[in-house]
Amino acid sequence: RNKFSNPRFFRENQAKLATSQRHLSRKQKGSNRYSKQRLKVAKLHEKIKNSRTHFHHELTKQLVSEYDIICIEDLNVKGMVKNRKLSKSISDAGWSEFIRKLEYKSKWNQKHLVKVNRFFPSSKTCSECGSIIDALPLSVREWTCTECGCVHDRDVNAAVNILLTLS
Repeated sequence: RNKFSNPRFFRENQAKLATSQRHLSRKQKGSNRYSKQRLKVAKLHEKIKNSRTHFHHELTKQLVSEYDIICIEDLNVKGMVKNRKLSKSISDAGWSEFIRKLEYKSKWNQKHLVKVNRFFPSSKTCSECGSIIDALPLSVREWTCTECGCVHDRDVNAAVNILLTLS
């Protein structure tokens, strides 16, 4: 039931990247200064990529070493990226790459990785009484069950429901 924060590597470097790309756009293509500035932009992109990759490796290594069974939701990342308001944050997290690393590391270490169906209402189901609410927008992080009055954290409740489906 541990929650891991998402270090937003792209968001942290977004201002530097915008400035660097703005400087690049003002240079004349083919000049030496254009080439140098292009390398600066590329290095900044590489720094973001390497930071994200390092975080993924550290987290997957920790998860695989601590747990024998790891459950993840099979999310439609390709479809989620089409949402204009969420696409940058979803891409910044690198969810698909994280899952890929988790899959091969769990195979290496003979651990079980369980993918839960994306249509299973894990967040909307009360883990105490089993009632399902109709709508739960993404902005709502905590909600109260109308049947039993239990207050749920969205992510912890989903984890408990997924755990209950396994047993």
